[in-house]
Amino acid sequence: MESATSLFPTEVKETLEKLDSAFAIYQYYDGVIRVLVVSNGLIHLMEPGMTREKAVKRMEMNAEKHTHPDDQERVEAEIQSYIRGESNGLDIIYRKRLYGKDAYAMLHAKGSDQIINGQRIVLIGYDDMTAVLDKESSVQGAYEKSLFQVVDNRVDAFAIINSDTFKIEISNQAMNTLLKKGHHNTVYFTNVLIDAKGQPIDLHNVIYHHGGIVSASGYDKDMILHVSAITWHHQPRLMIHLRPFDFYYYDAMTKLPNMTYLRSESQSILNEAFDRYAHPIVLFLDVRAMKGYNHTYGFTAGDRLLSDLARIIERTFPQDYVFKFSEDHFVVITGDDQLTERLRQVEKQIETAGRGLSTNVRGGICYLTKDVKDIMSACDQAKLACDAIKSEPNELFRIYDESLTRHAEIYDFVIEHLDDALKHHDIKVYYQPVIRTLTGQLCSMEALSRWDDPHYGMLNPGDFISALEETHQIVHLDLYVIKQICMDMRNAMNLGLSVVPVSFNLSRLDFITSDIFTEVERTLAQYQIPRSMIYIEITESIIANSSYVRDQVTRFKDAGYQVWMDDFGSGYSSLNLLKDYDFDELKLDMAFMSSFTKRSKDIITSVVAMAKKIGIQTLAEGVETKEQFDFLKEIGCEKVQGYYFGKPMPKNTLREHLKHHQITIEKREEMDYYRQAGAIELTKADALALLEKEAHGYHYLYYNKAYMDLAKQFGYSQSFEDYDALQNYFDSLKAQDSRDGTITTVSMEKGYMLFLNVRKVVSCKEKSIFELSIDAAYMDDRHHYIKGLNSFVTEMVQLYDIVNIVHLNENYVDGFIEKGALFESGINRKQNVDDFRLSYAHRFVHPDDQKRYLDFVESHSLVNRIRDAKYGTISDRFRTYNEKNRRYEWKLYTELLLPRENQNIVMELIKTSIMEENENWKLG
Repeated sequence: MESATSLFPTEVKETLEKLDSAFAIYQYYDGVIRVLVVSNGLIHLMEPGMTREKAVKRMEMNAEKHTHPDDQERVEAEIQSYIRGESNGLDIIYRKRLYGKDAYAMLHAKGSDQIINGQRIVLIGYDDMTAVLDKESSVQGAYEKSLFQVVDNRVDAFAIINSDTFKIEISNQAMNTLLKKGHHNTVYFTNVLIDAKGQPIDLHNVIYHHGGIVSASGYDKDMILHVSAITWHHQPRLMIHLRPFDFYYYDAMTKLPNMTYLRSESQSILNEAFDRYAHPIVLFLDVRAMKGYNHTYGFTAGDRLLSDLARIIERTFPQDYVFKFSEDHFVVITGDDQLTERLRQVEKQIETAGRGLSTNVRGGICYLTKDVKDIMSACDQAKLACDAIKSEPNELFRIYDESLTRHAEIYDFVIEHLDDALKHHDIKVYYQPVIRTLTGQLCSMEALSRWDDPHYGMLNPGDFISALEETHQIVHLDLYVIKQICMDMRNAMNLGLSVVPVSFNLSRLDFITSDIFTEVERTLAQYQIPRSMIYIEITESIIANSSYVRDQVTRFKDAGYQVWMDDFGSGYSSLNLLKDYDFDELKLDMAFMSSFTKRSKDIITSVVAMAKKIGIQTLAEGVETKEQFDFLKEIGCEKVQGYYFGKPMPKNTLREHLKHHQITIEKREEMDYYRQAGAIELTKADALALLEKEAHGYHYLYYNKAYMDLAKQFGYSQSFEDYDALQNYFDSLKAQDSRDGTITTVSMEKGYMLFLNVRKVVSCKEKSIFELSIDAAYMDDRHHYIKGLNSFVTEMVQLYDIVNIVHLNENYVDGFIEKGALFESGINRKQNVDDFRLSYAHRFVHPDDQKRYLDFVESHSLVNRIRDAKYGTISDRFRTYNEKNRRYEWKLYTELLLPRENQNIVMELIKTSIMEENENWKLG
């Protein structure tokens, strides 16, 4: 293509540019309009400050800036058609602001063409006719003559109609042919055009400045309809312009103008947007869930839905410019008023059209300012804003800012440089401590990746992880992380350092794009790491709708790995998954409790209690305050993680952090021991504590406020040597350490009856953990449950050291009361009555009294002797060994028959005899 210099010698071009006549010289070549010459006279007609370079750029974009909106479409079409050689001449009059003034002047444009060096060039001269036309009627007449020439000379169908009655006032031959072909009324333009649904178009409510898709009966092809408001014979009228549908500029499926159309008309659309809207914007719309719809209903139905979506958007933005961007993306040029309401309206209508499909319509906004030169760049920026909220379910739209451009830059960097970053170890594994609430010890860690680039610095994990997921590269990062975890753990083990299990997160793509189970197994085998030291974290979303992924996760579970559900409660299927899948632990995000209200506390409490009932541990992440930690410990949440205990940090920094904050590391052999203790439901009793026995004594792991209030009320300190009731129980427990179940110790304190319920939970070597709960009942308070306790039993607890229930028919003995402890039925049971009597005699009864004791409790005659007794009981005294003070003491043994028909059940009551004060024997 020849340049302007080759068509015009430099001195000729410069001479033409200096002329005061207003004209421009154009050339159309290979589909592109070029402006070769712009005269000083034409620049003078434009706004002050206009340069030749700016003028050339504007004119090459075919932008009739400052042209009256009602004239703009036809003027641009006429000039462009003539320059392209599609029409025989150009002679039009139109309204345009000149010299930077607000008032519209009348501008006359007339064209001529000639051939230079074999190339066609077009010269368009411009005359300001306002000054020479001294009457308004003359101006209007010239304007209407120009309109008539447009209507009469175009190949497209044109008509000017009455705005109210739709009476046709003038139409060209192409329009007359179309009307006759469809047997339409040639006097009134009614019921001529129909929309995509076959409904007549109401021209009262339609202004298509930039084209809409219509059809007409009798015409088998779609057409582009332009409707402009004009003035004709001093009256408001509508200009109808129909031209054949062009797939180059319109989307075939939705019949909306496409990006090619927007690009070609960008400057005129920008100009009109600034004239029309107080705050013009580019709105990028992303209609999600289309993939799911296509999968469910098929692609044909999906195409129909997309067409419906286009109509919905057009109806919601009826006076705005709607374009098809790509796939299920749309662009609207509009104002920013009532934007939220309009987007909600689109979302609701789409759900109806999609057969109840749950869709999310998300928008990105770029505000158009006077310095915007390229509307396509504004579309790209609006798309960046929309993409930024794809993972934010509560965000309806986002407004573009410069940070999104940097985000896009980082995105491109990440997807192109992952391999280099892994090779040079720019990606590092950080560890965040996980603390067991009962002990305050480090019980595990979570591994998190951090990308520290020499140029960009520390990248936001959300930025690079989402980029790698979108480009299906995340598996390379995750395999790198698991390898680094195993390397760090093996190095620590080789150095004899304490280690704890490490958890890390696997994504859905890990399971789909690789055999992640085999890869993890291979890595653990390479570094000789036990499976018990690696915890697998997954989010509920990755298995909720995929049986394949669920099966792959099950492989980890079956092999012995712990599998945790991350971000429990963030989706809609959490409870269903708990019903169908056996997780080891739930991770709760404390961001849920940012308000820390009673309602949020109640919800967390219920979740923790529910998890314990089905045998699942809980871990709260995002713990940032002591208040949050104290609450979580009180409700029984087993583990916590968050900045209150430490942010993610390199392994060496973490060890220094633990040392500085005096956080000890849990022993591997005690992990299951504390896990079982953590399974206790701590909210089931008002006053509850957990007590740990070690070689050097006892200490509390946990107690709630109600428990400690009661302990203080009755003068018990945290030193258990001062707590006689507890001390007695533990002395008894040492002799019966294999027992399970709950033992209740009863004592009287300050007018209250105290019931101390003690249950051994778990043991590990020299350690044991006991669950303690206290109930206190005022003796005169009939509203407490003490009224339900049989008064006879209450007296026995106070009066007797031992109460046994002897079942002679079934041949066993139930220990009911022993040293102030009240046992549940079956907890303290001895099989074979005679063996029990003999063993008891040899162990506790003085050798001189043993024969007499065995005769007294002889089973075969016992029932008859009791029945024959005067008062229905038999009693005798025997010297009995007291293990605590190592003495023989006189004890009174009483046998009575319980009123159970034909069951032969005997109650045996043993208490200190009054003889004990005067007669006792100390063990030699």
